[in-house]
Amino acid sequence: MGKRNITTKILLVSVFFGLLFLHKPAYASYAYVSALFKWENLNISGNIQWIENDNSYPKHSYVYGYAKNDSGESWDETQNYDWNQLQLAISIPQARAKAETGSYISSESIAGPHGQIRPYSESVVRKEGYFTYLESSLGNLTVSIPYKVRVTLFASSDPGSYARGDLKMSFYLKNINTSYDTQWSYNLSKYVNSGGSFSKNIDDLITMGLRFEPGNIGSISFEIHTQAYAESVVPLPATLTLVATGLTGIFMFGRRRLLWSRTLDH
Repeated sequence: MGKRNITTKILLVSVFFGLLFLHKPAYASYAYVSALFKWENLNISGNIQWIENDNSYPKHSYVYGYAKNDSGESWDETQNYDWNQLQLAISIPQARAKAETGSYISSESIAGPHGQIRPYSESVVRKEGYFTYLESSLGNLTVSIPYKVRVTLFASSDPGSYARGDLKMSFYLKNINTSYDTQWSYNLSKYVNSGGSFSKNIDDLITMGLRFEPGNIGSISFEIHTQAYAESVVPLPATLTLVATGLTGIFMFGRRRLLWSRTLDH
């Protein structure tokens, strides 16, 4: 009896752990990349006038979004020659992309979390406008704007899993008459794998200046490009082994119970 009870306990333990690992949730890879310029807080120290309804110096807004996984893809883009708010959002299972040119010039890409579906998303936003410098003498035009960056990457611990985020931001101030310009840019490309993680948070202010003469034409432009990738590789052989262990335990335990009951009957 003692030996049979020990064997029964071992079988029950194998059943328990086999089913436990079978239902254990996996932490899947995930990538989030987001950036924005706070257009509503744009500050210009100097007297200018935005150029309206001039085909030679058109205002321009553009947004683009793309999302893809193993099952399919979706994309959209739109543009206009005005500064009216443009906005788009693309969403398919485990991949999302957003872009807008309203109060915020923003771009956002999200991939994951999911196993073995390889989600990818990408978004682009661009905004550009022209102006006339109205000061009565040569001077330095100063432009400032707040910006934010948020990046979170996580790769599941399984071999072959990864997450990647790419970001490009740019801000240009240009004097069309003199061809002089000044620019600011921020680039990030980060890759993590097999349990790695990465986080980046920036909340800052950009300030740039450029010399203009009275009547000069200038331009201000912003662009953001974000990309997110993720993949979670589930170790299938190990999972099957655990399942087989549980099922074998159930079978052996049931068979022993049946044999024991038949013995008692006789």
